[in-house]
Amino acid sequence: MGLKKIKLDNKEYNLSILDLLRLLDPSKTGKFMTILLNELKFYNKSVPLGHRDITRLSNQIETSNVVHEELLGVLIECLGGTDIINDLEKFEVLCDEGLVAVTDIQEYKSLGELSLAVIDAEEKRKDKDSSPQKEIVFDHPDYLLLKPLNEFASKKYGASTKWCTSSRDPKTFYQYSENGVLIYILPKNDNTKWAVYYDMHVNELSWWNTKDILTDGYLVDLPEKLKKDVLKYILNETKPNSHYFNEKTHLASKQSLSDVVEEYLDIDGDNIDLLCEPNIPSTLNVVWPPGINPNDMRYETTTTNSSEKVDSMVRKTLEYHYTIDALNKGGEEMD
Repeated sequence: MGLKKIKLDNKEYNLSILDLLRLLDPSKTGKFMTILLNELKFYNKSVPLGHRDITRLSNQIETSNVVHEELLGVLIECLGGTDIINDLEKFEVLCDEGLVAVTDIQEYKSLGELSLAVIDAEEKRKDKDSSPQKEIVFDHPDYLLLKPLNEFASKKYGASTKWCTSSRDPKTFYQYSENGVLIYILPKNDNTKWAVYYDMHVNELSWWNTKDILTDGYLVDLPEKLKKDVLKYILNETKPNSHYFNEKTHLASKQSLSDVVEEYLDIDGDNIDLLCEPNIPSTLNVVWPPGINPNDMRYETTTTNSSEKVDSMVRKTLEYHYTIDALNKGGEEMD
């Protein structure tokens, strides 16, 4: 049977990517199509896709079969997630309310810029006196490191990421702010953001990319000195982010968490497991390749006992990865 006849007999399956994108465009005229397509063209296929679920879309889309639903889920993840797609409909509503400063969609270079406009407009609607509260940790020549100290700041500076702390639901942001130190690392030349979180209850340090994927600190693509400065700052911080909230944000946090059962979570919202030491046999001796010295893998910091435990865990994790890397790159196991 020829392809032409198959297409005619199965029209519900004869859809292009552009047809599927049009389903995600909430406008009557298709005005978001260009920005959606441009965003898709710059999708980084090296980054794994997250959880695909179209049921979280504010504008429920009717699909003719489950295959379309799966494909739409993939497209949504490629475009940045359901929050980004929901912002298209919000943009329409906020423009009608006169709360968006730039209403011409052609003026926006990315969906991330559009989401920032939505966040700003929502804050105008909620509280005309609202502003993003933050503490600048470091102002590096190429990076800005800050602590988000209210919901608005977390959403604004975490825009275009999938961090649950910057999602539209503020509960997670307040939970992490109560339990530890949260820092956003914002590059000044591109969109490769990083989040660093230190949970003071379980003494666990973690690094997260824009897709909210846990990344070993050794593999984070940032200058080594900057990473050491971040680690030193966190290990010497004795108060969680919530300690620095203003009175208004303290009240908002209390109200938001009033119905939340206290539990330890990791930054993507899952229950956390205590960090265990890697089970490396004591009889394993490694001949390290030239240039790798495990004794150099230490950070010089002045810390409390709690901080020393974190430094120890980070060092052990690095040593474990160095060991595996050394074996993979020619290191030999000694008898």
